Amino acid sequence: MIKDMSLRKNLINRISDDLGIGRFKNEDDSAFIGRVLFSAIANWTLQSSLDSNFSVNHEQYGISKSHITRKVSKIISMYLSLFPIFRDYVGDVNETDLAVEIRRDYESAGFILPVRFGEYVVPSSFKQARVDGKLQFVRNDFSGYKNKAVGLGMYNSNERVDNEHDIDELLYLPRISAKQWTLDNLKQLKWNHGEKLGESTEYFDVNHVGNLSGAWKIEFPQNCDITLYRRNNWDYGFAKCIKRTMIGLNIPTWLIGTENDRSDNLFNNDVRRFMLGLKAIHHNCAKVTILKKEDCFEFRTTFAIPGREFTALQFLAWRKKYSDRYSYIAPNELLSVVIHIFEKLSITVEEKNV
Repeated sequence: MIKDMSLRKNLINRISDDLGIGRFKNEDDSAFIGRVLFSAIANWTLQSSLDSNFSVNHEQYGISKSHITRKVSKIISMYLSLFPIFRDYVGDVNETDLAVEIRRDYESAGFILPVRFGEYVVPSSFKQARVDGKLQFVRNDFSGYKNKAVGLGMYNSNERVDNEHDIDELLYLPRISAKQWTLDNLKQLKWNHGEKLGESTEYFDVNHVGNLSGAWKIEFPQNCDITLYRRNNWDYGFAKCIKRTMIGLNIPTWLIGTENDRSDNLFNNDVRRFMLGLKAIHHNCAKVTILKKEDCFEFRTTFAIPGREFTALQFLAWRKKYSDRYSYIAPNELLSVVIHIFEKLSITVEEKNV
């Protein structure tokens, strides 16, 4: 038994060394092993997209999604068998679902591209983005360069690089803030095309403090000219009071997406971007607190953030538990880029030393 424990310890140390993942101060085994094995699984997912050899068989360009799922599922099962404590990190999600979710995150971020009617995929080209000083975030670097893993992503401290991009471009993030995006869309509204809103309608209270989901009220918010309305989970739009009558303009789903949307639309914004933008316009920005420690930082959002930015955070931090989409931990050197993402969402960031 002692020998078996020693082998497992050596294995986790080797994986963490290969991925450049160090143990944070006062971090317990469950959290450390969870981070290491999750990033290892992510790395296996990307590597699996290279399993097809185009030079051997030109008719089989790309690798099937089912192949990646089967292969990565087996790897997850192996890790769970070797490290039962890893179940603490992944929770109740089964091996197949976890493999599919990770692959889809890579597709959403453009690391894996669909080919052949979307049933097969290939890895996208190598790309790099400067995030802070010497720090470089990389996409699909299969060169063997010593990178550090964080969540689904990889970064390094390479000082001299060519063909440099920025993190917004690399992770398909909008160029403008949620506030500006909302203002731009408000200017285009044509209220003569609106319709009357009935009694079952709820309105987004821009003055609400706290969780965004709790901001939907049956009354139109005070000191507000235009806000959002909703009548069900797929009918959202802008609302305005004209001659004591509530008028609404529906927002098409191609612009805001739908809840849990897994489409290939790279610029899926979803309705929460408007919610954050409206709060910023009314000087009541949503807030996130970042807890800064000696070698890492933690943060927890009290609301779901838009899909693009949620995907990006998976590449810049680890979820503290995979089942928890709101709590994250990351090395201090990535603090500035995480703050950048929140500020682009017009979210106020408060930093605290703990």
